[in-house]
Parts: sequence; C-alpha cells; structure tokens
Amino acid sequence: MLGYQPFGKLQMYRLFHQNELRHVGAKAKPWQVLAAFVQQTEAVASRVAFGRNGFLLLTTVPGDPNSGAFYFWHRNSKSFYLLDFERQATFNVSWFDIVVTAYDLQDLLDAPAKPKRKATEAASNFTRRSRGTARRPFHQGVAA
Repeated sequence: MLGYQPFGKLQMYRLFHQNELRHVGAKAKPWQVLAAFVQQTEAVASRVAFGRNGFLLLTTVPGDPNSGAFYFWHRNSKSFYLLDFERQATFNVSWFDIVVTAYDLQDLLDAPAKPKRKATEAASNFTRRSRGTARRPFHQGVAA
C-alpha cells in the first residue's frame, strides 16, 4: 500500500447479480461471466486481474481510453460492484496498477474467505452501498 489514497475515498456499490447477465448460469466460470459482462455492456475490457475471490476489471468506452471505470466481481456472492473514487470519475489503463497498489485491491482479490462471513463481506475494508444508492453507474442497462 502506498500509504495514501491518491483518488480519495473508495466506495463500492453493489450493481447486480451475475444471473442478470444474458447467457450466464449459476455455475458459469469467471471468464464466462467476464465475457458476458463485456459483451452486454459493449465496453472494452482494458485490464483484468483475477484472484481467488473474483476479478477486478477496468472497462472503457470504445474509442475513449480515458473513460475507464473499475468493477469487481465477487466469486461467492456472484455479484458485480462498481468501485467509486471520491476524487476521480474516470481512469485510463495506465492507472490500473497504481489503483490496485494504492487501495490494496490485490488483497480484495486474494484474501482467504472466512467460513462464517457473508460473501459480500469480502470487501469489508471499503464502504458499500446498494444498487439503489449508486451515484453514477458507468454502464447502464446491463440487466436488460
């Protein structure tokens, strides 16, 4: 960890369950979930990091490399979360490693799950809000 948060406080907003994606069943592999998400949102998967708890994804709008948004898919809850940064609305691919390091996101991906924790508590170091309170979902219409 860098010891500071260059883009301000990080909040995670639960967006939706993977079953809301077309052609994704309950037993889908992570790469299948990722492919369905990218296809349905018509985004570019600019960077992806996989871990035991899921994957972290930086997507951009095609043709706009500075439009990136971070998403986390949690393996146990099978839910997608939007990562929202207090002082930065969009990112480009060159900031991926900086964000992962500064906010200890590799720990989010790889921390061992404790048996009695709820699945959504894997991101307990971050503030979460339900889908209804998300300030700016990046890709709308995913559950269409």
